[in-house]
Amino acid sequence: MEKTIQISGTLLVLLLIISFHSCIKEELDPDECEPASFRVYYTYANPRSYADIYEEAEFLYLFVFDENGYLVNTPIEDDDPRVGDETYYMQLDLEPGTYRFVTWGNPIEHYYITPEKLISGVTHYDNLTIHLVRAENDSVLHDPHHLYFGDFTDKVITGVGQERVDISLKRNTYRINVYIDDPYNIVPDDIRFDLVITDNNGSYGFDNSIADCDDLHYKATFINHALYRFQTSLNIVRLAYDRNTLFKLYDSVTGRLFYEDDLIDMIISAEVDLDGDYEFDIILRIIGGYIYVLVNGWNVSKDDNHIIFN
Repeated sequence: MEKTIQISGTLLVLLLIISFHSCIKEELDPDECEPASFRVYYTYANPRSYADIYEEAEFLYLFVFDENGYLVNTPIEDDDPRVGDETYYMQLDLEPGTYRFVTWGNPIEHYYITPEKLISGVTHYDNLTIHLVRAENDSVLHDPHHLYFGDFTDKVITGVGQERVDISLKRNTYRINVYIDDPYNIVPDDIRFDLVITDNNGSYGFDNSIADCDDLHYKATFINHALYRFQTSLNIVRLAYDRNTLFKLYDSVTGRLFYEDDLIDMIISAEVDLDGDYEFDIILRIIGGYIYVLVNGWNVSKDDNHIIFN
């Protein structure tokens, strides 16, 4: 009897050793020996602007949809993300299946989502839209937070081992810095300028496509500048090559229009990339009754850029 018990104990130890060894053999999937988990990691779509998103993506809003496009659960919020940090992730508890993931970065204060009430199993991906807050007259008088978008479609989750998805966030906003250079003091002392950029780009579907929207008027007032005579800056959401985005210079007091141009044409002429460059420095240089225009150092002036103050 004692010999039988000793042999049985030896067999048990051997079985445990074989079981453990099977988890570390290279030809087997090591995930099968790990507890099931699913994580979402984040990077930035444009490495040149990595520093921007690391500083500016202060809030993430993650939506998960099933294979039929219905919201799976309450959107996951994180007000302290570390985008680009390999140790940062969101851990989700999801059943095996096929999912679509949509993330908005900074959809707070200056943005809102419709419908307002989100219901798991009822709210559909196709019916969700994010909008930029605007005044009743469709003016945008604030500087919108930089908005980011990322998604991943048709992700299959097996529920076996450690699984992950990597979402690349694309910046949906641009910074426009405008300077009025008046080297010969042609501008009368009593003139003050307003910048207005007009585009119907204030609403987006959850695939980041531009949705129907009335024209918005982004407004900013110029202030005195040490190097140039006047300067102003504003954030504007999504610019695109096939759009008519108007760039206008007004008298702050009378509302008189001094100058108008197509912002997209200006940017294209400067040979910059809307998918990689998110900040534009525009100099309006007034000399002898003309405005000479530079965008990021490129001269994009037109022959008919006249300006008259009297």
